[in-house]
Amino acid sequence: MLHRTVAASTVSRCPLATTSPAAASAAASALMSPGCRRSSHSHHDGNNSHSKRRDYRGPLLVGGSLVGASTLQYYLHQRAFTSPVILGQGHAHAQLVASTSAATTIGAAAAATFSTTAATSSPATNATTSTTPSPTMHASSVASRPLSSSASTSAPTSYSSSANPLEGLRITLYQYKICPFCCKVKAVLDYYKIPYETMDVNPLTKAEIKFSADYRKVPIARIGDEVVIDSSIIVGKIMDLLRAAHVAPAKELDAFFAPEATRWAEWADMELAVLLFPNITRTFGESYQAFSYVKDVPHFSMLDKLTNQWIGATAMWAAQGKIKKKYNITDERAALFAALETWSSEVGNKPFLSGSTPNVGDLCVYACIRAIEGLDAHKDLLANTGIGPWYTRVEHAIGASSCVHAE
Repeated sequence: MLHRTVAASTVSRCPLATTSPAAASAAASALMSPGCRRSSHSHHDGNNSHSKRRDYRGPLLVGGSLVGASTLQYYLHQRAFTSPVILGQGHAHAQLVASTSAATTIGAAAAATFSTTAATSSPATNATTSTTPSPTMHASSVASRPLSSSASTSAPTSYSSSANPLEGLRITLYQYKICPFCCKVKAVLDYYKIPYETMDVNPLTKAEIKFSADYRKVPIARIGDEVVIDSSIIVGKIMDLLRAAHVAPAKELDAFFAPEATRWAEWADMELAVLLFPNITRTFGESYQAFSYVKDVPHFSMLDKLTNQWIGATAMWAAQGKIKKKYNITDERAALFAALETWSSEVGNKPFLSGSTPNVGDLCVYACIRAIEGLDAHKDLLANTGIGPWYTRVEHAIGASSCVHAE
């Protein structure tokens, strides 16, 4: 089976998390430091009055944001003038425009965030903010481990047994939206109509997966009382559950994981997925575009969204050259187009790789393309390869998403 043949350390790692420059990490730590968080008001019960301490939160938050943004501005300025061959004159000018607006944008957002916080924390209420404790279970090196009672999260979504082939089993996927390995797991869940929830992980802090001290990558899945790591192992676990529940005939599940299908699934993980990173970060503009998804994550604060889009985009853009060198990629677009043409040739005139129904190979290749949907790279690959008709067929075969809650 697929989850037996692909190494966890290689295929489960989202390409967007491969590199993070020290400067970006330091800036993120400064912006997320406890000193920037809300403090409580002093209250005197005797005369029901409130003493106002001198509050340095606003200046610290705005100042810290401006320092971080200025650092980013300096880096982009240097990059624009020292890498004219890489950027070209047009791109260099664009980078200078972007860098000069970074400090103003992030500083203004920090000030707005502070103003909103100050306005909503009335002294009369003397409200004390609290944070729900995160689970204490650690992901084990063997990929899955039972959850302790202390690892419970919020009340699970109620699933009707008729709509859920796994009889109400709760599945939560911790993901980055643009991670192809996360999209692979979602494609399998959607294809078999298994309800699940998603939790987007903050790429800078990874606070959502702090329960997993030993494994800091995505995807991570909570399946019932287990935490399972690595996309291929997660898919394998799902298929084992489907077999045990007799949801689909064993023959159909065997065909889904046929040797040829497994081979192409591994190809998608090892060859195709690694081409995505350099293609969505080849310019600062494309890298910034790739991180635009953070603006739609419900539980991210405004500061989270701004810092992730600016710092994340800058860090990934800076790492693009290293990734190309590591995988010996000269022209990232040409390499991506060639890989997809290889796949198209393998499918040939058939609707899917194995014939009339998609298998795990189809879903893994589809997930790589789906991960960058809406980005320039996605538009280019559809315009310059013959992958479009097959991609549409797989999309229709998978159908509507079975995600019941996204956070």
